[in-house]
Amino acid sequence: MSQSMFWLGLIVQVVLTVILLFMVFTYKGQRKVKWFDFENWIHPWTLRYGIIMFSMILNAILIFLYWLNVSGTNTLVFNS
Repeated sequence: MSQSMFWLGLIVQVVLTVILLFMVFTYKGQRKVKWFDFENWIHPWTLRYGIIMFSMILNAILIFLYWLNVSGTNTLVFNS
């Protein structure tokens, strides 16, 4: 693949991650379930908020991998 395709992918991932980050901070619904898990000491997220957060985290990881490839630091992930 050409370097311009990787830059295009990087730009698209950045745009999607910024949109998801905006959705995370402006989410108006319930963020955590009403019960607290005393066995594991966690307060779990609701399914809707969890999907948004998980998508944002995965997109941020993809931005990091795209940047490693574009900068030439690690070309193993997108080996062409």
